[in-house]
Amino acid sequence: MRSFKSKTLIASLLGVASMAVAACGPSTSTSTQGSGSTYSFTYSYKQPTTTGKTVVYGDWQSPDSGNLIVNAFLDATVVDSELDSAIYDGCVVQLPDLSLLNNGYKMSQCKSVTESADGTTTTMNLDPQAKWSDGTPITSKDYRLFYDVFTDDNQIGAEGAPPWDKATVSFPSDTQVVINWHQPYAPYFLNLLGALPSQQYKDAFDSTKFTGGELSATAKDPGYDTTKMAADLNDPKIIDNPIVNGPFMIDSFAPDGSVVSMVPNPNYFSNYFTHKTTLGKLILKSTGDKDVLIQSYKAGQYDHVEDFTIGDMAKFAGIPSNEVLNTPAFSYEHLEYNQQALAPNAKDSGTGTSILADATFRKALNESFNRCAAIESILGVDCNSQAVKTNEFTSNADPAYDANAPFPAYNPNDARQILTAAGYKYDGSKLDYPNTTKQVTLQLYSTSGNPIRASFLQLLQLNWQTNLGINVVVNTVKSNKLFGGYDAGGVLKTGTFDVALFAYSTNGDGDQNTGTLDPSQIPSATNKGGQNEMGINDPKIVDLLNQGRVQLDPVKRIAIYKQLYDYVAQQNYIMPLYIRSDITLTKTTLTNYLQHPTQVGNEWNINDWGQGNANAS
Repeated sequence: MRSFKSKTLIASLLGVASMAVAACGPSTSTSTQGSGSTYSFTYSYKQPTTTGKTVVYGDWQSPDSGNLIVNAFLDATVVDSELDSAIYDGCVVQLPDLSLLNNGYKMSQCKSVTESADGTTTTMNLDPQAKWSDGTPITSKDYRLFYDVFTDDNQIGAEGAPPWDKATVSFPSDTQVVINWHQPYAPYFLNLLGALPSQQYKDAFDSTKFTGGELSATAKDPGYDTTKMAADLNDPKIIDNPIVNGPFMIDSFAPDGSVVSMVPNPNYFSNYFTHKTTLGKLILKSTGDKDVLIQSYKAGQYDHVEDFTIGDMAKFAGIPSNEVLNTPAFSYEHLEYNQQALAPNAKDSGTGTSILADATFRKALNESFNRCAAIESILGVDCNSQAVKTNEFTSNADPAYDANAPFPAYNPNDARQILTAAGYKYDGSKLDYPNTTKQVTLQLYSTSGNPIRASFLQLLQLNWQTNLGINVVVNTVKSNKLFGGYDAGGVLKTGTFDVALFAYSTNGDGDQNTGTLDPSQIPSATNKGGQNEMGINDPKIVDLLNQGRVQLDPVKRIAIYKQLYDYVAQQNYIMPLYIRSDITLTKTTLTNYLQHPTQVGNEWNINDWGQGNANAS
């Protein structure tokens, strides 16, 4: 299962990796989200009443593969980010109160981050007290290695990805990283570099040749060896004994990733997380089944479990209500329509052009699915509830969300009429491609092992076949197959789908959509890290994205992204299904636990977790 967007999110991860590894801070504000729920962002550290205890937290899914270190750093799935927050840290942390905007970022392993008045230069001043788990100081060469690896198309596939296609990076000293944006760049905190332990990858990165200096998106340091780095990233010796910079380090893990045992990192340093962890051990454990996870929690085997939907809440009977936490999140389930010539229907029709590139056809699909009935029957909630309803490319936790955004009402008669007007032939039971007697076929993909998604897939198939006469083939695959990289044959990256159902989890800034909507980010053999897997190529979207990126006034930026989301809705580029709330089960004895509304994850302040009777506030 891949319940949140990431799709390896390489462009965003260049910032999220350094942001997600720690995110905490004292805040005394509260914020009421669009869902009608009040999310308390107030956080004040309270000393746990016990020391040396073990905290067990979990998910029903496991990290994608045995290579826990690479996947955790990539945040390939939601459970990977749950591990990432424990073993990696970065320059800054983001407070859960998103209304603080840039004031919500606090220093962790940086002393300061400054931005020029014109928004074109970001300077990261590293704290020399920050160390890796082996005691080695974290320096700019580690940030340089991170940059090289994650912008190297031969490694992860992010070369040229925004915003690094519009930036030049320099490393003038061991404690300074300077990013020179080619134009004003407002969301700079979202794209601060992370660090990789250069001493662990010394075969690939010869630090003696590192002298700093300017770096463009394609220039490589003489000491960086792509082939050796690829081998190192998959070297069992490194995977089994990783050097990390987070509050915990891996003690042991099961080959399938179902159990990861961690102990405190004695060399952990943070300017924000100044309290030494009181835990003796931290265990991340998965069950492989959501119902088993719930029952295991009821049996007292966990302190905290997560990754639930509204449809799961009926199964929480017997769990004290103060242990069921339901808060707004930047996350929503949706359908993506593949407009690329690679889409299976383009070949099936014999035209070489995807029928989903036609806004009329996309509208017909949206009109012919009874979204409201599906939500109410599958999730058991009112489809008009602001807790679940969205017509947009975002959720109601986003300040740019528009509750009145347009979305076609359920109207299969109109859907059939607009398709027949466009040349499709409908005989009452079968829809044929224009000028043929061949039935329209769509390959519908999603992740396997998710009952909620399986139910939506079944209803989509039924609605589209019954209302439009489309032959819908449902395909469920493992998350690492759906979201896998280009070279690994990932379904989304290689464009071998017509329609895909999964969820986005965003970071709350509209610029993140650049990777998903900009035509320069359509994946290909020469742009393997591209995230625009729908193949959208719309000049108006590009214009709005460009406007938002350079607008330094936050109020004006929100207005721009509001236009963007409304326009995407008008064009029926996707079908939003429902907003995913952040629903967890958490013992009241888990000290200092507080949920976070972004893809940073609920483990944002995991260093402060403890066992006792003192609760976070």
